[in-house]
Amino acid sequence: MESVTRLKSISIKNIKNVKNGSIELPQSIDESGYVKQSDIIGIYGQNGSGKTAVVESLNILKILISGERLPKDTINLISADAVSADLEYEFYAFIKDKLSSIKYKVTLEKSTVKDDDSDVLKHDFRVIDEEIYSLDLPREKGKRYKVLGAFFSTKEISPKNLKDYLISDEDTRVEFRVLENRLQSERRSLIFSKFFLDKLPKDNFKELTDVLEAMRYYGAMNLTVVENRDSGVINANFLIPLSFRHSNNDKVSHGKIGLYLNQPNEVLLDEYNLIQNVLEQMNIVLSKIIPGLTVTTKELSRSFNEKSSQMVKFQLFSKNGDVEIPLRYESDGIKKIISILSSFTVVYNNSDYCLVVDELDAGIFEYLLGEILEIVSKYGKGQLIFTSHNLRPLEVLNKDNLVFTTTDKENNYTKLSNIKVTNNIRNVYMKNVMLGSSNKKDELYNETDSYEIKKAFKKAGSGK
Repeated sequence: MESVTRLKSISIKNIKNVKNGSIELPQSIDESGYVKQSDIIGIYGQNGSGKTAVVESLNILKILISGERLPKDTINLISADAVSADLEYEFYAFIKDKLSSIKYKVTLEKSTVKDDDSDVLKHDFRVIDEEIYSLDLPREKGKRYKVLGAFFSTKEISPKNLKDYLISDEDTRVEFRVLENRLQSERRSLIFSKFFLDKLPKDNFKELTDVLEAMRYYGAMNLTVVENRDSGVINANFLIPLSFRHSNNDKVSHGKIGLYLNQPNEVLLDEYNLIQNVLEQMNIVLSKIIPGLTVTTKELSRSFNEKSSQMVKFQLFSKNGDVEIPLRYESDGIKKIISILSSFTVVYNNSDYCLVVDELDAGIFEYLLGEILEIVSKYGKGQLIFTSHNLRPLEVLNKDNLVFTTTDKENNYTKLSNIKVTNNIRNVYMKNVMLGSSNKKDELYNETDSYEIKKAFKKAGSGK
């Protein structure tokens, strides 16, 4: 086993309406790095209570550790009344025959800059105060995390040997500061940038470079985040974002392909072959989840582009028995399943893969949803993090697999306590919602008043 990375916890501060909250994931990894089964976390709570903030924070993680740019609109995720947002992620990482606990901390800070084409001030943000730590496992008594690399907005660098190397002389110091300023202006991570990694001599910083390379690979290949915007384009019948990871001999392909639903697609021949391979793999499971259903491509034409590369024009169809229809006419639920099913297959089979899905239940029949989750939780190997409003998973998952948003903004997430084996978690949750909790920490619902809602409807309809 060369490398396995699994998310252990996430802490969020000042993301959207979450002032402070932490989530611990269940862990099925032993001290040798062997993963016994999948780890699932379902996040539940009322609208606007912080469920999607977890998904968006994990998408920030994926982008940063992959060395990519955060989108400009990420600034809108920082709480309106805060100057900055703090994120902390912890992992179990089995790297080069050694199991460690890895922590990554990062701050996103709002900033005001001048527009390049005018002197008008515009709002932006920077990636600052990055820190990465490691702790050898099993943990010995009294042993603490050691800093592998840390860069602060005060221009301070840790540890000392890294600082000495990066600013050993004036030319090196200037070169590094230019790189730092450029990456901040591009809304990228410094510590996970390829520029920084290429700059480090591996012999002198072996542990740091091993960790950074493993984390970069995890972000690029083994962490998939499906956001609400993905469901939006499906519901608009515009396109289907096909999330996938496909292995072909020693080559692994991973990502999202946006396939049009309302018009033909035209792609390079190699990409067309990849799409067919992904659909073929997906159809094995799809035909059992929705008996007899498969997704096919119908080739319309071939041509050459201006670079003399062969292009294929095709359309997506669904087929069940002798009935074949354009995929756009299938239900939103079926299209949602198709868009994530390849990634679900990877979660089931690969211990180093993590799939994050916002509103997993959208459009999916609740009994089928429960059945899929029960199978993956019992027999799968990877990690699955999802948000949902459908309560069926509460009946098939263990209490350790469920997190609930609370009304306490300083402790935004909790797990239900005092749950017995014989308890139906769905009933316990609904009882808490309806009757409340004597413990503020476990209060899950901001109570609404049906009489006040009725009055509000009447007032809104009166035109006054």
